[in-house]
Amino acid sequence: EKLKTKKKTLQANSKLSAEVDEMRSQLGVLRAQLLEKETAIEELTAGLKRVDLANRLRVSHSAIEERVVPLADVYQQLLLKNPFLANTHTLEQGIELCAGRMIGRNGLSLRGVEDSCSVHASIVNGSELHLLGTAAGIAQAYEQLFALCDSQTAELELGEDCVALLLHQQAARLKQLEERYVLCYVCHVCAVAA
Repeated sequence: EKLKTKKKTLQANSKLSAEVDEMRSQLGVLRAQLLEKETAIEELTAGLKRVDLANRLRVSHSAIEERVVPLADVYQQLLLKNPFLANTHTLEQGIELCAGRMIGRNGLSLRGVEDSCSVHASIVNGSELHLLGTAAGIAQAYEQLFALCDSQTAELELGEDCVALLLHQQAARLKQLEERYVLCYVCHVCAVAA
């Protein structure tokens, strides 16, 4: 009787295993269909962006071009101008630096370039710059975005001694200005009274 029970359990497990395999197969088909539909949606969205931009610029659809620039290439180009960056940034940090400077706070830098150059610009996956527009607009936008990456901004951490010295120097300068203008004001009041 135990043998019959084990045989029934084995048959049930085989049946369930076959059902699971069938479901996995169906899941694979569904995933493929989903990927196909997502790709189609992305292509349609890209096409709509092109048409919208062409209409805004009042040019033909064929005048709209797309340029995809890996941010690693932008950073390598930046290193040619500023080799010292290689001492302070890894490639990944350089890519993040470029992406951050191109986007700007709350996306303002990227939107400003889009408006001034009449292009559509986006950073995709933090690793690629996508530009859509006329050839002239794309070239101008790339120059402006590269200039943002090349901007020299630095944050310095000053020790307490440096901060104290700077504050002391500012206080001394303020005192000099105050004495000078109080003296001028007193002389002016005396001259007016006379």
